[in-house]
Amino acid sequence: MTPVMTWVVGVPLEKEFLIKDMVPVVETFPEADAIVLLGGSMGIENKLSPYAEMWTSADRVWQAARLYKADKARKIISTGNGAVDTTLPLLRDFGVSGNDVGFMDARNTEEEARGIAKKEYKKVLLVTSAWHMKRARLMFEKYAPGIEIICAPSDFENSVVAARGFSLVPDPNVFALNSVALHEWVGIFGYMLLR
Repeated sequence: MTPVMTWVVGVPLEKEFLIKDMVPVVETFPEADAIVLLGGSMGIENKLSPYAEMWTSADRVWQAARLYKADKARKIISTGNGAVDTTLPLLRDFGVSGNDVGFMDARNTEEEARGIAKKEYKKVLLVTSAWHMKRARLMFEKYAPGIEIICAPSDFENSVVAARGFSLVPDPNVFALNSVALHEWVGIFGYMLLR
């Protein structure tokens, strides 16, 4: 797929989360009871390395740390398998106190939403990649209906590609981005049909 396809499938996932076509700065977000950092941004292969690997969506971890350091919430809930071994060290490197980080094992966004629903929060800052935020918000609104969800996205990869302009030249990196965007749209439409 070409970068021009990103305008069709990727940018619409992220556009509503921009403010005046810019990524919002953390100071613009309200205070909340917790920052919910969705997994999928870090990994580790103990047989290969003692160090965690930052995947393409590792901006999520940095966004959670920014919000924490801006005093938007004093608690971060990090989800996903292995978050203690992967995400916690990076959050500490970013200046987050380990005492202020909680963990929740979850295999997918629905499980993350159901897990947060069991907490006694009234308002949370939801941190995930911008391209995943629409679907994540739908899941949290359904499975954690008593909690106000404030979207605090990071990782505006499609918008960055689109800002470079139109191109019809195939690009393998853009192919991967567009594949993820198509997956998100299928998930969104499937979820809406099954509601």
